[in-house]
Amino acid sequence: MCDFHVNLEKIDRMAGLTFQNSIRLHFDSIVLYKNKSYPSAYFLSILALEELGKVYLLDHFLFHSRTDGRMGAEMDKKWLNDIYNHKSKQSWFEFATNHLLAKEFIRLVRSGKLEILKQNSVYVGLPKIQRSINLKGKIINPFKITDEKSKNQITIMNDCLLEQCLIVIKEIGCLDTYYAEEIINEVLVNEIEKRWEFQSCKAKQNITQLKKIC
Repeated sequence: MCDFHVNLEKIDRMAGLTFQNSIRLHFDSIVLYKNKSYPSAYFLSILALEELGKVYLLDHFLFHSRTDGRMGAEMDKKWLNDIYNHKSKQSWFEFATNHLLAKEFIRLVRSGKLEILKQNSVYVGLPKIQRSINLKGKIINPFKITDEKSKNQITIMNDCLLEQCLIVIKEIGCLDTYYAEEIINEVLVNEIEKRWEFQSCKAKQNITQLKKIC
């Protein structure tokens, strides 16, 4: 029986589309923020973060498939199954960008609390403890997502997206997904900076240094 492999060209195209989708969701979150829909802006920003995490997952899959040799069909499925796992995609994002992230945010990702916050930003309900509804718990209220919380989340996403683009443009590093790299250019960098003016102190230093590279 033949041991089929997933087509790497398909994975590369998927990574490129995922990167485009991450940018779309990020820009949509900014629109919602500017229209004061803070819970929805927060939710979409985490979805954008997850899509960028998926890009890094697919990028690693491509790298190892090209350098270490192809895996079998079952190993392909096992690796790619994480594109459907929200916590895993958040972890891939954190793994690739943790040098820009505050310790508090890293703890949210690693503890699984970011996924809970994401869900709580869109749904009203009662909290759960080990999959059982906590009848004494406070009502989950998406309207508690503040301007500041939404702004901080979008800034995290914007910082990481901007830095990744500049790393590729300045040839400091690369992505193993050619389709994603084709999307990255100065026009995109200018659009990212135009749409969101805020940056963390750590990101501002990195981005300033990257821009100075000829």
